[in-house]
Amino acid sequence: NIKISVLGANPNSGITNTAGGIVGDVLGNTEIACCVNKGSITASEGDGNHSGGIAGSKYGDNIVTNCINFGNVAATGRANYYGHTSDNYAGGIAGSHSNHGRISNCVNSGSSQITADGCASNYAGGIVGQNSVWSPVIINCANESSGKIAALNGNNAYAGGLVGSNEFKSIIDGCVN
Repeated sequence: NIKISVLGANPNSGITNTAGGIVGDVLGNTEIACCVNKGSITASEGDGNHSGGIAGSKYGDNIVTNCINFGNVAATGRANYYGHTSDNYAGGIAGSHSNHGRISNCVNSGSSQITADGCASNYAGGIVGQNSVWSPVIINCANESSGKIAALNGNNAYAGGLVGSNEFKSIIDGCVN
C-alpha cells in the first residue's frame, strides 16, 4: 500500500500543503483522465491543507475525468505559533475545486475514509471537500464508498456524501451518493 504525505516543515511559514494521489496541485488549462488512486493521501500542518484522492487542489479551467479513488484521504491542521489556524479540505477526488474547472465521470469507491480535522474550517466530501468560486462543475460523479466522511472540530465543519460545501454559483449535476 502506497502512502503519500505532505507535512508542513514550519507551520508558521504561511505555506499551503497540497497532496494528491495523482497530482498535488492542478493549475491552468490541463486535463487528468483515466487515473486510479489506491494509496492513502495526507496533507497536514500547513497554513492550509488540501488533500484529494486524485488532486489535492484544483484551480483553473481544467478537467479531471474518468478517475477513481479507493484510498483514504486526510487534511489536518492546527494553530501555529502565532495562533493562526488553517483550513482543511479533503475529498475523494479533489480537496478543493474552483474557477471554471470540471470534474466528470469520477468515482470515490471501496471503503475509503475522507477526513478534514483542525482548528479552523474543515471541508470533507466524497467527491470534493469544497466546490467554490467562479462556477466549477461536478457532473455525473458518484460516491460509492462505504467509508466514513467526517469534518471534525474547528470553527466550522462541513461534510457531505458528494461535496462538503458548494458555494458561489458552483454546479453539481447528475451525481449519486
